[in-house]
Amino acid sequence: MVIRFLGVAFRLGDPIVKGATKKFNKLLKKEYDENRAAGLSSSSAHKEAAKTVNRELKEFPDLKD
Repeated sequence: MVIRFLGVAFRLGDPIVKGATKKFNKLLKKEYDENRAAGLSSSSAHKEAAKTVNRELKEFPDLKD
């Protein structure tokens, strides 16, 4: 399943989600950085980070894994 966020952008190389809380974006950046350090591509790192953070915070309940 593909998770899609409307309003995803990259600011200075860091992923941000427009309309999400600062806490969500902070955790997303942290997970994204860890995934990139593990060797994932930018796209894969973003998808996995988004899934992980959304499971933790449940900010976007309409998105299913």
